Amino acid sequence: NSLSIGESNLEFIKEAAKFFVRNKIPKMEVSVNVFADGREMIQDFTTDTAALLTAIDAINLTNIPGTDLYTAAIEGLQQWNDTYSLTDINQGFMLLFTDGRDLAGRNTLTDVLTLRGNKQVYTVGVELNPNDFDRNALELIGNAGTFIDSDFTNLTTRFEEVKEQLESFSNSFYWLNYSSAS
Repeated sequence: NSLSIGESNLEFIKEAAKFFVRNKIPKMEVSVNVFADGREMIQDFTTDTAALLTAIDAINLTNIPGTDLYTAAIEGLQQWNDTYSLTDINQGFMLLFTDGRDLAGRNTLTDVLTLRGNKQVYTVGVELNPNDFDRNALELIGNAGTFIDSDFTNLTTRFEEVKEQLESFSNSFYWLNYSSAS
């Protein structure tokens, strides 16, 4: 929600996010966060589509300059743990969107990658200015997939691609049971 996005581009971002939420997997929990010079949680994890849409609509541009991308990624990654058991699978994913690169220097790319480990992250970037954009960092962080565009008009398509990949992943689990005849 940094000033570099601009009001009209913020609307493209909000529409893409709302598309994602409206079309999410029914039991999927989603958290809405924004960042500029720091991360702010707008809505904690919930399956409540209406609450998520309200949270997205409430996002405004901040007047604080800067992009603390790495801290936002780290704090986002700390929001969940992947767990697997015989009765439950909790697999998290992060969808990280930016139009810039880390400018704050509070954390490093190595810090993000270390914390990320095997957690799955999709990165979506809009490269308006090559001097203010780090494609390599987004590709390294985005171990589940990276999408880079030159404007904001394709965001809904990118978010739809992420949603489709998540649906495919969620449908890839099967329970196998064995019962001995004796």
